[in-house]
Amino acid sequence: MPKNKDALIRFRIINNCLLKGQLRTKEEIIQQIQATLGTEISTRTFAEDIKNMREDEALGYLAPIVFDKINKGYCYSDKNYSIDNIPLNAEEIEALSFAASLLDQYKRIEIFEKFTGAVDKIVDLVKIRRKMESNQVEQYVEFESAPLIVGSNHIEPLANAIRQKKVLKIHYQSFNSEKAKNYTIHPFYLKEYRNRWYLIGQEEEKQAVITLGLERILELTELPNVTFTSTTFNPKQYFGNSIGISVSNHNTTPEEIIIQYSNPLNLYIKTQPIHSSQTLVSEEETNCVMKYSLCPNYELKSMLLLSLIHI
Repeated sequence: MPKNKDALIRFRIINNCLLKGQLRTKEEIIQQIQATLGTEISTRTFAEDIKNMREDEALGYLAPIVFDKINKGYCYSDKNYSIDNIPLNAEEIEALSFAASLLDQYKRIEIFEKFTGAVDKIVDLVKIRRKMESNQVEQYVEFESAPLIVGSNHIEPLANAIRQKKVLKIHYQSFNSEKAKNYTIHPFYLKEYRNRWYLIGQEEEKQAVITLGLERILELTELPNVTFTSTTFNPKQYFGNSIGISVSNHNTTPEEIIIQYSNPLNLYIKTQPIHSSQTLVSEEETNCVMKYSLCPNYELKSMLLLSLIHI
């Protein structure tokens, strides 16, 4: 079984390229691998990777990769397949247990604090799986599972561009537009919100900070001849007065927002604040009044509406 790091990374890139029935040509997949690894790979290596993902029983993927002769591309015959769905064996659970114990030790360090909830979930699941037969766990416990994130294959090249201060040309298809558009972006920051990833950067033409969803990025390439704009970007300050990822370049001064919640929503809001600025103004037996310092945006309105629906 291929065990070197680069091979495992290539398998994950190929998997990301083929998720949810996506059809990709050999050239497109190789280009994505080379952009991520920063090194060239041969067509022979690519062919061996496809063969190993399909046939290597020790590897355990047995991926249903097929070649569409009409459209000249590769895809999964099962649109729900992903190598991330492969169940763990006893040896892998033992290794995961060791890794989880390390994560548990370091979760209180400041840089890891925001991932504490995720670490706790991993530790709890590993403990349960060690005490019970793995095929019985689902009969007693169900963890919320995040959907596969489209566009996650862009995370590594974007993170490298941010770190190395590289300007990018991004071919982007907005939900609100029938035609794709090219942006010249000076990338600053990557942010996840509700199982979607977003890139924040300065757009060259309008000299304004914009947000792009990774799942809508069709292609990205470096522009080595364009000088990166040296800008100090403070994510806490930029997102501090808003919920989610929508930040207006014109209205950055927070407003005082007063919301009254009635039973049973008020009980939920008190135990799970929607923003760090939430403070209790008054409380009665059947309702409470909360105050926020926020810039109103789509995510705030959406969150309040969804809370009314689900509670």
